[in-house]
Amino acid sequence: MDAELMAPFVSSCKKVIMQMSGIELTEVGQINEESDLNLLGVTSVVAFCGKTEGRIVLDMTPDLAIHIIGNMLGESVSSVKDRMVLAGIAEINNIISGDANTVLNNNYQFGLRLALPIAFVGRNTKVSSNTMISRSIHFQSEYGEMKMNIGLQEELM
Repeated sequence: MDAELMAPFVSSCKKVIMQMSGIELTEVGQINEESDLNLLGVTSVVAFCGKTEGRIVLDMTPDLAIHIIGNMLGESVSSVKDRMVLAGIAEINNIISGDANTVLNNNYQFGLRLALPIAFVGRNTKVSSNTMISRSIHFQSEYGEMKMNIGLQEELM
């Protein structure tokens, strides 16, 4: 996937997490993924369609998810299984995806539309897709790691 297509997702992720939780994310690398994603623990997926189909996977360590949502709510959260944590992480991914897709639609007329986000908890879980070209960007924060994987059915540029 072209770095130009990744940029709106990376920018939106860092901006939204900072605005909503006050947590700064630092990029620690970008890697090409094979068809398997090894998940960190708290994951949200948003699919999109238009001139192509794809999805964004936002995945983070449980401690980071708890701190993001706790900061957003202004109160302590003790478990990633709390409905507010899962709903909050899903909504953050929805905002990130919507923001990035708006940029892509405005700049490239891709006509991308979002599906509803889902979120789930599971360590040492693997998500596989052999039909998408995907790339992950890894972030680090003082509370843990996050990675974002963007997959497309085919190259757009």
